Amino acid sequence: MAIGAIGGLIGAAFCNFALMVQPLRSRIFKLNSPTERRKYTRILEAVVLLLITVAIQFWLPSLWSCHDRPANSTLQAHAGQYDCGDGRYNKMALLLFDGQEGTIKSLFSTDDLGEFSYDSLAIFLVIVFFLTGTTFGAALPSGLFVPNIVMGCTYGRFIGMLVNDYVHDVNPGNYALIGAAAQLAGFSRMTISLTVIVVELTNEMTYLLPIMLTITMSQWVGNLFTVSMYDIVIYMRKIPYLPPLLPPQVDKLVAEDIMTPGENVVTFGTVVQVKEIIRKLVLGGSSAKSHNGYPVVQRYVSWAGEHKQLVVGTITRGQIVGLLQQRAWLKGTFIPKRNNEIISPRSLGRVDHAQVSVRFRRTGDPNRELEVDSPASPRSPSTPTDGLNTVVDLSVFECSKEFSHQELEELTAPDAKADGSALSVDLSEDELDEFLDLTMFMDASPITVYRRTPFRRLYRIFLQMGMRHMCVVAEDSSLLGLVTRKDLWKHAQICLTDSCLRLNMRSGF
Repeated sequence: MAIGAIGGLIGAAFCNFALMVQPLRSRIFKLNSPTERRKYTRILEAVVLLLITVAIQFWLPSLWSCHDRPANSTLQAHAGQYDCGDGRYNKMALLLFDGQEGTIKSLFSTDDLGEFSYDSLAIFLVIVFFLTGTTFGAALPSGLFVPNIVMGCTYGRFIGMLVNDYVHDVNPGNYALIGAAAQLAGFSRMTISLTVIVVELTNEMTYLLPIMLTITMSQWVGNLFTVSMYDIVIYMRKIPYLPPLLPPQVDKLVAEDIMTPGENVVTFGTVVQVKEIIRKLVLGGSSAKSHNGYPVVQRYVSWAGEHKQLVVGTITRGQIVGLLQQRAWLKGTFIPKRNNEIISPRSLGRVDHAQVSVRFRRTGDPNRELEVDSPASPRSPSTPTDGLNTVVDLSVFECSKEFSHQELEELTAPDAKADGSALSVDLSEDELDEFLDLTMFMDASPITVYRRTPFRRLYRIFLQMGMRHMCVVAEDSSLLGLVTRKDLWKHAQICLTDSCLRLNMRSGF
């Protein structure tokens, strides 16, 4: 239990140290500035860290003297020899020059023949702690799992040697094993999987109970101070991770308070020209570049004279890029097709669309008809048809390519950039005048919420459904705004303490 508490403290200290060092290193080497960051800065960063590591490992063992190797030592003959002669070794070089795997095996050794000293173990622990926290995240082949095992083995062996001085016949290697488990739990906060890993390493079920107690204690102590190292990495990369706990102040918020207003949301019609897509996605504002999904709308004018956008679906940036890459243009003339699912009966109005001919018949006055003929496209004249109650006759196109079911799945999930910062599509000037029909590829039944939907319900939907964006609509299904994971993350004021044990936090469910 004591080793578990120490592991939680050192693990929490390691997480805080890494959180402090990463921004400092980024400022020194200008890694966060896209304009000043260059490839040579990453190389310079790696070279500086490499020189520091090599200098410490080479010169530090010179502060320790050579000792005769014990006759019954189970260590390799060349381990820790440094500049000593045959049959002699350096205690600090034994830890620094044998590699991480060799160091772990040496610390796990069951015999205590004096190969290690208290001062060498303490200094080695401090060196590994600072070097691992400093180099983590750099352009170097380094990690966290094995270095933390080395740290845990070091202070576990230290405690085992200390106990062996007062209680004889104690195996320091067992304490090193328990220390490794405590350190891994202290920085990662894993429990069940970590217990299985450590027990599998020992191949002894007798170690199960002490390992479980140590890992549990280490996790409890670590959670009192910081979140896990992996949560810190998510925070530093500004990934909108939504923890299961929420502060109580969000109970006063609704969807209308956090959404991006509809006038600032990039939308597309069901049939859109390529040049319009390029203009909105490349030359658009911050919402075009920061959002991953866009509402597909049908524009119309209500009887009150209000210009509205009826949400008929959503489409992602990756799907749009895939359509452009596959050149899925429309061809031929318009094929008139009756569609009575576009305009809601609660939103009677005049459709504001450049390629649609619409005829309405008011429900209250069946003998009075209102025909609205919008300008037809020069490429494809529209054909008016007989109108029914709130019926819109939309023109439907043929696609210039035929896709199988598998090709459609691949097309709607292309290998596009996750951040969507650029469209990697080569288009000619003639192709900019082509049209795309988004109805075949959009999500025709998107999940929407009303403006007064509570924040906690929104949060639960995003957590359970794994959503990235959601449309906020009015009672007539017209678009009011868009809510993303980043909006929830920002307005919930989520910080690194929100995954720790806090009495004022409430479940997001």
